[in-house]
Amino acid sequence: MARYVFKRKYKRAIIGVADFFGYLIFKPLKFIAGFFIKESGIKKILVMRIDQIGDVIQTIPFFEKLAAKYPDSEIHALTAKPPKFLLDNNIHIKKVFTIASSWFYKGNKEEKNDFFTVMGALKKEKYDLAFDLRGDIRNILFLYFAGAKKICGYGCAGGGFLLDCNVEYNREDHEIDKNLKLIDEQPIKEGLKLDFYVPDKDKREVDSLFAENCVNPKNKILTVHPFTLRKSKLWGFEKYDELIQNLVKEYENAKIFVIGSQEDKKFEDEFAWPENAVNAIGRTSMAGTIEIIKRSDIYIGNDSGPQYFAAYSGIKTMVIYGSSTDYRRWLPKVKRENFIAMSKDIECKNCELAECSKKSHECMDMITVEEVFDKLKGWMK
Repeated sequence: MARYVFKRKYKRAIIGVADFFGYLIFKPLKFIAGFFIKESGIKKILVMRIDQIGDVIQTIPFFEKLAAKYPDSEIHALTAKPPKFLLDNNIHIKKVFTIASSWFYKGNKEEKNDFFTVMGALKKEKYDLAFDLRGDIRNILFLYFAGAKKICGYGCAGGGFLLDCNVEYNREDHEIDKNLKLIDEQPIKEGLKLDFYVPDKDKREVDSLFAENCVNPKNKILTVHPFTLRKSKLWGFEKYDELIQNLVKEYENAKIFVIGSQEDKKFEDEFAWPENAVNAIGRTSMAGTIEIIKRSDIYIGNDSGPQYFAAYSGIKTMVIYGSSTDYRRWLPKVKRENFIAMSKDIECKNCELAECSKKSHECMDMITVEEVFDKLKGWMK
């Protein structure tokens, strides 16, 4: 039986049965079809990653290596709507398709209709090769019914019977390296830098925001992102508020921009907003937020997408991970002196829960404001 990533036995059993019958039915058909698909005939490739912004950022090195491996092929991408902007200006991608509602992004009733519309559009492209970068039976089925002649991916969550190249999954692999393994590329070393495109109009928006708050070259600019989608990854607004107050009190030249989305604006009152702390929550577009981060000296936040904009832009970055996941798989591949990962080794680590099941959120409670403040002092000089 395949080595599945599911922790619950009933899920492994269900997928195991589905795979058993899938192999009986589809594997002979795929074997025969393989004789008619040659590497030299691969002219159009689809890469699927319909997850969060952080997941899609980690695919950027894959597209570069894929283009080098198949220089005569046209590469397309399928992603969710929120992270689409990350791929729009990628020189290696000819076309970007988006899906508004999926098993990872829950859309409204109107958006749910685009599922089959997108599948139909992909079918017309007649892909010779497709990659599922996540390792998910639903993705693999989608690519199969979208007409991909050959599919590469991981059968670690089922669907291996539809894969023409089913690569062995190692849960400890870094996400970037896991993607590269699908095309037999070596792991990327630390020191990776990425350029995130920001339109001029968004740069001007940030110019106005900085001028409004009297930012000058002598200021040490810090960006704080205290939000994340999963409650298990929240350090706590009261701790961030205390940290901000300590920083502006200790360092008169500090300007602290607190960033977040429009949805995060409802938490504005959780912060005291001392002088030199700037409320930038929902004040800019996503591109504008990236520009704020790129102009910063230091970034501090929870385990969420913006950490990658900071780290891969060369900004000194501190991320408060806690222990709900094995953050090492997602750690930005940057110079270690520019990155601080805050985490505690506790008994219930790597629970992968969306919300802590204990009365005390131990892995986050153990990380104190004093400890974070002390770690930042070296960067504040």
